[in-house]
Order: sequence, then C-alpha cells, then structure tokens
Amino acid sequence: MLGTHYTENKDARDMLKFLINEKALTAEDCVLDIGAGSGRYALEFAKLCQSVTAIDMNEASLSVIRQYAEEIGLNNITTLPKAWEEYETDDRFDFVFSSMCPAVCNVDEILKMENMCNRTCCLVAVGRGSYEKVRQDIMKLLPIQKISGMTTEAAQYYNILYLMGRQVNVKTYSQHYEYEQTLEGLLAQYPA
Repeated sequence: MLGTHYTENKDARDMLKFLINEKALTAEDCVLDIGAGSGRYALEFAKLCQSVTAIDMNEASLSVIRQYAEEIGLNNITTLPKAWEEYETDDRFDFVFSSMCPAVCNVDEILKMENMCNRTCCLVAVGRGSYEKVRQDIMKLLPIQKISGMTTEAAQYYNILYLMGRQVNVKTYSQHYEYEQTLEGLLAQYPA
C-alpha cells in the first residue's frame, strides 16, 4: 500500500457535476474509464454510477484505485491492467470516458471507444500548453523518447471527429493544478 489516504479530488468532483448537469452521466450508468491512472475520475464515477471499469496499463496506478476504493467503501470498480490498444470486449458501456490518455489519439481508437458505447463518449483533452511541458519533463527523467501521440490536444480530436462526420458537442472546462509534491517524489510514488 502507498501509505497515503484517499483525498477527494475537487477537480474530478467538479467535472462529475458538470457531466451530470449536461445529462451525459446518470446514476444508472456503467462507465468505462480508459487510461484511468490512479483513479481521479474512476473513483468519482463509482460514487455515483452503477459500475466502473478502469483500464490502465500501469498496475501500480490500478493498485492505488483498489486501495482507495476499499478505503472509502466502493465495491463497484473493476480494474483491468491492460493497454487500451490490447483491450477487447463484447461489453458495452453507457458512458465511455478518456482524460488525456495518449492511447486514444487516432481514428481507430476513437471508433473503438464509440463501438463500446451505448450512449455517451467523453474525451477530455488540453487546449494547449503546460501539459506538453509536464510530459516532456517526465520523459527526460525516465528513459522515454518522445512518442507520437503522447499529447493529443483538443484541436486534433475536433479535426478527427469532424472528418469522421460526427457532430461534436464541445464544452470548455478549465482546471488548474498545483502540486505540493515534487515531480521526483511523484515518480518515486509510482514505480515503473
């Protein structure tokens, strides 16, 4: 275990309220969270929705979700340690969600999301800016070379969806993050 305790994420909670107000998310929904990380959104979805499937290729991140879910008494989250590109299922979800997941970066991956969805797909992306700098800093500290598709900005999604003939419902939602912990501390917390 991490030795840390669950702390509600205000930004994720605000995003959830936004999705409910937009009627994109309901209490009856079965949710798929692609690239769930340590559960910032998956845990909030699980507090409201019927069930959540959190997929991420990093087992350490998924163990954080399981720890926090147990700590706050949630038993409706399934974690899957898989790369999105390798995930196959006949299951369909009411709400399919991805927040800045580098694996959802092209037409095939967007179609895959859409094919698993009964009602609403939600892609959260950055407009432009600091996200790229943070990714570059992480890649410098880890032995990772820049990978095509590491940063998918909102304009790329708009272009892909427009060319696919989709009527995109674009909403602007602004978040600002300041971390008390150093980047090195965060990296030590989530071993590769």
